[in-house]
Amino acid sequence: MAAMAGPPEQRRVVTKQDIDEVVGRLDDAAATAIVATGASREELLEAYAWLTADDAQRRRLHRAPSGTVARLCDLLEAEISPPEER
Repeated sequence: MAAMAGPPEQRRVVTKQDIDEVVGRLDDAAATAIVATGASREELLEAYAWLTADDAQRRRLHRAPSGTVARLCDLLEAEISPPEER
């Protein structure tokens, strides 16, 4: 008898702990907005990489962030930019 396959792996939504580990500590409103996007940890990592990359790194990627990653970039931009750039 063949083994039954389990349910497909469900995508795990990013948690406050993930945010703290990837980005650093954010205020509760920002963290809640990020969690509300339904993003995965991988999408959070990609968005953070986009925001912290230099222009040469961005050119090598040959594309702009889109979808959830783009939304995360928008949410993170004000949170991680230096105060003089806000």
